[in-house]
Amino acid sequence: MLKPLGDRIVVNLDATEEVSSGGIIIPDSAQDKACRGVVIAVGKKVKEIKVKDRVFVGRWTGVEMTLNEKDCVLLREEDTLAIEV
Repeated sequence: MLKPLGDRIVVNLDATEEVSSGGIIIPDSAQDKACRGVVIAVGKKVKEIKVKDRVFVGRWTGVEMTLNEKDCVLLREEDTLAIEV
């Protein structure tokens, strides 16, 4: 497990894959939109976000990594776009 420091959070990203009208699969790396995922760890200085919250983050925000064979991103709380309610 990973313990983020300060105001950082770790988000487990949802797998996103789109199919064009012609049937071509567009991988998430070619898409330019926000990503959604579940928060799996928070630092001690995080104020508004909790573990298990569903959040939206920018596509090119934070540091991408793989934890337990899942795509995750490590970012600051202020880089989170929204919390799903």
